[in-house]
Amino acid sequence: MTALLALLLTGTAHANDRAKELFQNGKELYNQGRYESAIVAWKEAYELDPRPVLLFNLANAYERSGLIREALEALEGYRPLARAEEGEALDARIRSMQDRVREMDEEERKAEAERLAAERLLEEERRKAEAARLEAEAAKNRRGPPVLPIAITAVGAGLVGFGVVEGLGAVSARKALKDPAVCAPGGPCLDTAADAFARQKRAALLADVGLVSGIAVTGLGAFLLVSRPKASDHVVLPTVDLTGGHASLGVTGAF
Repeated sequence: MTALLALLLTGTAHANDRAKELFQNGKELYNQGRYESAIVAWKEAYELDPRPVLLFNLANAYERSGLIREALEALEGYRPLARAEEGEALDARIRSMQDRVREMDEEERKAEAERLAAERLLEEERRKAEAARLEAEAAKNRRGPPVLPIAITAVGAGLVGFGVVEGLGAVSARKALKDPAVCAPGGPCLDTAADAFARQKRAALLADVGLVSGIAVTGLGAFLLVSRPKASDHVVLPTVDLTGGHASLGVTGAF
């Protein structure tokens, strides 16, 4: 029993010596402005020998490190153990720290609210951007009404109609030339027949051009209507050349 008591006393003395060493190390570190290291030393010393002065020192070191909540907790732990003459000053200091902690809590709540609001705004902008992207893709892939094929087909039909009208004109002019009053059978024609010949020739030419080009253009319009090219495909338009007394049909395009 005596040996056990001696062992316990020896261990306690050793712990006290170590606590004193850590206490002194903490003071030196604190005076050097190394507050975080002083906190480590004093916390270890307090675990070995929980003296009230260590709580007071820890409160100072925490406060110098900007750890106001930890400083308040240490100071509130020291307050019941403090001397009576320290009470008023400690209470004022504790109230000041409590006010600072409340201000910090309020600032943190505001910062958190602003962070959440910013995240919601960013997410909303992302959703809008994604919706705009999908709409742009849909618009790109969406086919509009086939205006060009319909227009080309209508032009072709108009040319066919024009050819039919001119063909009827050519037939009428040809009938006029068969009139015995204009051209005798197997004989000469009157001078006025020259105009009839010119009308008949021109009408026949225009009828051929109208019918040929109309059929070609109508076929082109039907082809485009079936194939429905996209807006980025090249556009082909018909051309008719009547210069030099000859008719020719061609196409022109743009890419």
